Amino acid sequence: MQTPLSTFFNALGEREEHSCLALAEQDSRIKPILPLLEIFSYHGNYNFPWEEFLSVFTLSDEDKSIRTRPLKYIEVTCEPESIEDQERPPSIEPDVLRKLLVLLVDIDYYFEGISEDGPFDLVARSLEKVEHGQHA
Repeated sequence: MQTPLSTFFNALGEREEHSCLALAEQDSRIKPILPLLEIFSYHGNYNFPWEEFLSVFTLSDEDKSIRTRPLKYIEVTCEPESIEDQERPPSIEPDVLRKLLVLLVDIDYYFEGISEDGPFDLVARSLEKVEHGQHA
């Protein structure tokens, strides 16, 4: 299901050959969407689209020639929407977490989950689950 946030990430997408940034590199009349984005902040439910987020802000080796946004800070806060959400607080899938940690080397970030026990560090919780062989 395509969520509004997914649609937003698709519009920002840099990896497709017809993306705004890629086309802007070829044609100066085309204006990329948020080309100077330095701060990304999300405050919403547990269903944050981590993979789509990564597809916007990371590049594969063949995409390195495309100009990227000067992202400096990422903030993600995820809150439960329902009792079921509260019973299974979020964490980040191991494959996504691995890619995310590479992205975060040069970027300041704050990733927080909210549960009935209070706020928690999403990255730390996800790393704990990986160390204990659990999945998100």
